[in-house]
Amino acid sequence: MTKEQLKQELKDKVKEGVKPSDIRKLKRSKSLGDIPKAPPLPTQPDVQQLEQENQQLKAQLAKVNADWTNLAQKRVENLKESPNPRIKELETKLLESQQELNQTVKDATEEINRQENEIKQLRTKLTQTTQQKQDLAKQIKEYQRAAKLRITEPNKEPSYSAFWADYGLIILCLGTYCLSTWMLSKNNQPTNQ
Repeated sequence: MTKEQLKQELKDKVKEGVKPSDIRKLKRSKSLGDIPKAPPLPTQPDVQQLEQENQQLKAQLAKVNADWTNLAQKRVENLKESPNPRIKELETKLLESQQELNQTVKDATEEINRQENEIKQLRTKLTQTTQQKQDLAKQIKEYQRAAKLRITEPNKEPSYSAFWADYGLIILCLGTYCLSTWMLSKNNQPTNQ
């Protein structure tokens, strides 16, 4: 190989965009056909066409946005003018439920107050009955002591005192029972207010 043949071979192999040092690498790898060619740059008319399409898309987008805005405004106006019947129905049910709940709370409060008053009255009656029971128990003890004293003393009294000594305690207990029963029944009668 002469110098001229080598130059000619280098000129044939060296193309635009390929370095002479890459030729050796290509020879070693034997893959000259594996290197892809660079894509062609877009030409001026293609760029203009893309810009024109871009402008058209922007115009279409603006039109769609305007249509969508108008549609949304119309829908809002329609909702304002004629609310959904389901919403009205739910609002009515909610109002009824709130009224029912308020009435239930009011009734429960009245019932609680009534029962508290009844409890106070029953406590008062219990206190009175307990006091009466204690008073009667004291009276019974006093009568029993008096009866014992009469029995132990000589019979200075007439014969009718023996009757009271035998049956006086029973009559006293019976009278106390009747009196307490009558007072309890009188307290249990409802008062007209």
